Amino acid sequence: MLAGALVLPFNDGKAVRPGSWWFDVYLVLCLFAYFGYCWWHGQTLGMKAWRIYIRQVDGAPVTWLQSAIRLPVAVLGGAALGLGIWWCWFDPQQQSLADRVSGTSVRFLKQPQARSP
Repeated sequence: MLAGALVLPFNDGKAVRPGSWWFDVYLVLCLFAYFGYCWWHGQTLGMKAWRIYIRQVDGAPVTWLQSAIRLPVAVLGGAALGLGIWWCWFDPQQQSLADRVSGTSVRFLKQPQARSP
């Protein structure tokens, strides 16, 4: 919504016409900026809720190149009836197709320690 609202002042306050190629490209770039930034820092907002994070297979932070590879593979894997996610069930390291192709790995955060009374 924010990405769409930012365009309104440049379009005389009117909605962008359907089929505007430049707006589609702009939204894809906004999508990449969001996921690239969040993956670079380790988590999207949804990943925080599920207590998971993403890293390279060797434990280093995800690079922008890996994000550029991971995002379209994840979108295509999701669009193919979720086959990119179902891939985890058959993968020896339990990586999704996007993780396997981009060299990343989704991991669970450790459980917080219980406080002693």
